[in-house]
Order: sequence, then structure tokens, then C-alpha cells
Amino acid sequence: MYGGLTLQDTPMRKIIALALLAAAFPVLAHAKTIKFPSEKPIASITIPNSWEPEETESGVQGTSPDSAVYLSADVASTKSIEKVSGDAVDFLTKNGVTIDPKTQKETPITEVNGNADDDARMGRQG
Repeated sequence: MYGGLTLQDTPMRKIIALALLAAAFPVLAHAKTIKFPSEKPIASITIPNSWEPEETESGVQGTSPDSAVYLSADVASTKSIEKVSGDAVDFLTKNGVTIDPKTQKETPITEVNGNADDDARMGRQG
């Protein structure tokens, strides 16, 4: 207490809280940006380092430290979208996730990002 004021009565409390937050921010902000596919990147994603992000055959993946969240992002072309989607459904089913058929929506894919033949653009074959 100084001159009848306590730390609670002054803006100093907010300044100290902001200073502590600013000091902690670099620790909280450690993340890895992965561009994928690595040979010809067309996308990137930033995942916290603590999730141990890594590139997979068709995208990227990471798991939260408490294993409560698994994140996976895959690259798909007009020719591979069915397989990639099927693999995702298989993964979810094998891990005990029940997909409500009422929530499923299928939209015919004729192009991705304005390109009718993404495989040729990405240098892939079928």
C-alpha cells in the first residue's frame, strides 16, 4: 500500500498482467509450418510443435499432447478425392467414430481450385 492505494487500485496490475502474458507468448507460440506435398507444395498448415507435426504420404498430421485431438489434412485431386475421402471414413470408423448418415453430403467434384486436372498441375499420375 502506498499513499492509500493498493496494487489492485492502480493500472499497474494490468501492466504486470500484460507483461507476464507478453513474456509467456513466445513459449505458447512455438509452432511448425509444414508445406505439403514437400516436393511441390500447394498448401501449408501451422501446427503447434507440441503436437509433433509431420508430413504423411498425402498431407500432414499431428496429435495434441493429451491425445484428445488428432489433426490430419490431406491433399486430393479430382482423381484421388474418392480414395482420400474413403480412407478418412475408414480411419474414423476404425477409431470408434460413428458417422451419422444424415450429416453426410456428397457433391460431385469436377474441379479443384478452378483446375479440372490437378494431377497434371501437381506432376502426379492418376
